[in-house]
Amino acid sequence: LDLITLKQIWFDLDKMEPIDAERFLNSLIQYVNSNSNASEDLREETLARLNYQAVQLKRTNTGSWFERAQLDILQLIVRNGYGGGARFVISCLIVTLFFSLVYQFKYPTDIAALINSDKPEIKSPPPAGIGLVRRLRASVLKSILNFMQSMWFSVYVFLSPKFPSEIFPRTPSFQLVASAEWGLGICMMIIYLVYIASNYGFIRSLLGI
Repeated sequence: LDLITLKQIWFDLDKMEPIDAERFLNSLIQYVNSNSNASEDLREETLARLNYQAVQLKRTNTGSWFERAQLDILQLIVRNGYGGGARFVISCLIVTLFFSLVYQFKYPTDIAALINSDKPEIKSPPPAGIGLVRRLRASVLKSILNFMQSMWFSVYVFLSPKFPSEIFPRTPSFQLVASAEWGLGICMMIIYLVYIASNYGFIRSLLGI
C-alpha cells in the first residue's frame, strides 16, 4: 500500500483479534515512518489516521473503565485529536450555552450586578395605558438582553486564563457555578492545546511534544 491509499482508507479491525489488529496497525505505522521518499505532510496525515484507528481500537477493547471513560470523553470533545476542531468548537458552544441559561434563570441578580458594576438597576413603571402587546414586546426584549448579558459573562469566564475574582462579592452558589465553569474552561483549553493545536509543528515545538 502506498501512503496516499493509507491516508484515505479505514481498516475493518472488528473482524480481527485485538492483538492482531494492534500488530497490524503498528506495522503500518513503522512502514510510514520508514518511508523517507514521501513528503513530511503526507507522512503526518497518514500517521494521524493510523494513530486514530489505534486509539479507537484501544478504546473499544480496553479492560479499564477509567481509560475507556477518558477516551470516550476525548472522543466526544475532540475526536481524540483527529479532525476534532469542529467538534471542539461545538462542545465549547454547548458548555457556554448551558452556563448562560443557568446564569439567566438562577442568578439574574448577580449577573446584572456584575454587568452594571453593582449599580442598582432602575426599574421604571410602564407608562399608563400601554397595551398588552407593547408590554409583551418589552418583556421579550428584556429577556433577550438578559440572555445576552449571561452569554457574555459565560464566554468571559470560560475563556479567561485568570480566575475571575470579581465573582467573590456575589452569592456563594453563584461563586461555585462560575468557578466550575472557569475550571472546565481551563481543562478544555489544555485539551485543545494537546490534541488539536499540537497537530501544528510550531505548536509542538512550543509545548515540547
